[in-house]
Amino acid sequence: MASTSVAQLFVLGDLAAAKGNLGAAHSKATTSQMTTATGIMTDPSSYGRVGSTVICVEDRLHRLDPRLAGGALSLALMYNLVHGGRLLSENLRELKAQGFHLALHGECGALGLVAKGFVASELSDVNAEGYKLLAAMGYDVPMKVRERIAMWARTLPADYVDLDAAQKAVDEIDQITGQHNAVYAGVSKQQGVSFVGGPRLKRETNGLLAFAFDPWVAKPNAQRIGVSRDDQAAAEALALVFTAQVFLALGGRDLRIALHG
Repeated sequence: MASTSVAQLFVLGDLAAAKGNLGAAHSKATTSQMTTATGIMTDPSSYGRVGSTVICVEDRLHRLDPRLAGGALSLALMYNLVHGGRLLSENLRELKAQGFHLALHGECGALGLVAKGFVASELSDVNAEGYKLLAAMGYDVPMKVRERIAMWARTLPADYVDLDAAQKAVDEIDQITGQHNAVYAGVSKQQGVSFVGGPRLKRETNGLLAFAFDPWVAKPNAQRIGVSRDDQAAAEALALVFTAQVFLALGGRDLRIALHG
């Protein structure tokens, strides 16, 4: 069943400092293509009910599941914040033991960033740009929680991402083809609902794509992972700010955001 609320439109660079290049200029999108894209991103029928397996914000994935950066990677980082752990594969196996169904995808940019020290460099700052982006979307993270995330970020092992072992630990690895061609990010705040209009967007714009991000999915997964309310709040905030920072690392100033719900 499709949602009925209308998306609000923003430009990424107006909300926080974007360091990447993905957006309309990178995709060489025409005015006509962007007009069509905007119509699709604001169409209520482009947002619908999805499943429960957390997948990546990746623009080339069109599965009907909720999105956090890296999919299973975000869940593993949440778990590590609360329970610790030396390696990604170790945290993934612990999540599976708790009943999580885990998915990654090939050539994941979020995984690559974490492997290069992204967590320590970006999330050890309590005033990271990702918090500005979240605030603009209506998610204010208290300083106490930011401080906990920052302290944790400084301790995540530099070689945390053991990719081969991690890929063997998950239930699914989606293989994707083609180049990034995102001009939009569809962000859904409505419980159970995500941007599902990717195939239509690609078809009607001759190849343009959109990222998707579902902040609502962080809370129920944090509740499964965390023991105390403080743990749950910190884990939820970590998933959100990590995803926001990934957007800022990959997206250009002109990447547009459709905030739904």
